[in-house]
Amino acid sequence: MKLVLLTEPDLEFADGGRHLDPRFGVLRFGPLDASAASQPRLIEVGIIGTKETIEKLSDWLEGCRNPIPGKETHLRNLFPDFPGFAGDTMFQAELVLDERLNRPIGARDLRACVRGAADTTRRNITDLLINELSVLVENERPDVVVVALPQEIVERVERAAPDETLAKDKPERTRPQPLNFHDLLKARGMRYRVPIQMVNPMTYDPTVKRRQKGRKHQARQLQDETTRAWNLHVALYYKSGGYPWRLPRADSDLAVCFLGVSFFRTGRRESLWTSVAQVFNQRGVGMIIRGGPAYQSKLDKQAHLSGADAEKLVKSAMDRYKAEHGHLPARLVVHKSSMYTADEIAGFRAGIDDLGIGSSDLLSLRRAYTKLFRPGSYPPQRGTLWTLERERHILYTRGSVPFFETYPGLYVPRPIEFRVHEPEETPAWLASELLSLTKMNWNTTEFAQRDPITLRAADQVSDILRYLGENDPIESSYASYM
Repeated sequence: MKLVLLTEPDLEFADGGRHLDPRFGVLRFGPLDASAASQPRLIEVGIIGTKETIEKLSDWLEGCRNPIPGKETHLRNLFPDFPGFAGDTMFQAELVLDERLNRPIGARDLRACVRGAADTTRRNITDLLINELSVLVENERPDVVVVALPQEIVERVERAAPDETLAKDKPERTRPQPLNFHDLLKARGMRYRVPIQMVNPMTYDPTVKRRQKGRKHQARQLQDETTRAWNLHVALYYKSGGYPWRLPRADSDLAVCFLGVSFFRTGRRESLWTSVAQVFNQRGVGMIIRGGPAYQSKLDKQAHLSGADAEKLVKSAMDRYKAEHGHLPARLVVHKSSMYTADEIAGFRAGIDDLGIGSSDLLSLRRAYTKLFRPGSYPPQRGTLWTLERERHILYTRGSVPFFETYPGLYVPRPIEFRVHEPEETPAWLASELLSLTKMNWNTTEFAQRDPITLRAADQVSDILRYLGENDPIESSYASYM
């Protein structure tokens, strides 16, 4: 066994500026594309909601044009100031809020969608929102559409479902599962080719109280306003075509493509398919493709590909990469949510070799059941790498962070386990890449997330694609899924 602590990776921002924290990087240097002609300077935001939610959200967004001081605490790095979202701030962009971009829905019409069966309610409200979206896009076509439902409706459509991205290394149970309103709406709205952002009423209306699940008489703790402003505005910036930050790359580094592979069942749960989220190049642009059929192994109960389908999947993904960049990557890294079979390894390798890609690494990732304990009050540091065997490693992607002088989490962090198959890079290098990829979720400005964006994205995509038919068109941009 071997235990090492990896260096915290930086992110790159405007003019080559680097920082380990997304928010401090934007504060000091501006978003990555701040000086690019393609930067979105004016972002037209359409809002679908009741007159009350549209008004309250618009008022809050107007207030966010100005700076918001960070939460008062002795741990200052945890809550940096929000600089304001306007043309004269570090973002150098602003939101266009106009009545012509809004689609108000009557509160009575929303209540009429509510039925005794929760799934019927979810379908009815989705139908109502899609009708409004179709009219909005036909008349105005904003850059982003925000859905702002009142709290009483949110409580009717949401369901308890913990985020267990890396835990989904086994296919879902065959019994029917409740509809996921978020995923159903994203799938139904995909044909209109406008990114959708759902906003909880607690984000913009502090008077709204949301009960804790399992503790109906206790209100959930609300994030501070600065954090809410950071998260929503970075998400809107990305969904409108901006790039807040990227992974740094030295001139001597190979051009690398990261490929995340996860699995999902169709809506009727009749067959198992693959889903791929392709996060290529250091900008982290996500291009999505849908793979072919998969099967559930009787030996490990996990989802797998045949060798031929694994080879086909790699070639399809690289065709998309080449169409975007005009060339193939020099290195390909595949992250998979289940263990590799011998047939899968042979299929992936055959496709990679046939394409002439010189360097590649195949990793399988899942939740780790082995943990480390550290003296004192804090858990192990983020970046702690524990090598158990030559091909088996434990990595803490969440943990204590010296920059914050604390552990920025609520629960005991659980590390991830990754296994490598005939690796070309060292375990420390592969683990450092995983750490970097936990910072590439632009739906939040959280310092780092538990899972790398490769599998988090693949999992998000699979959750949405299960509501679409085999021949339904899908969006290739990751912005349509987050």
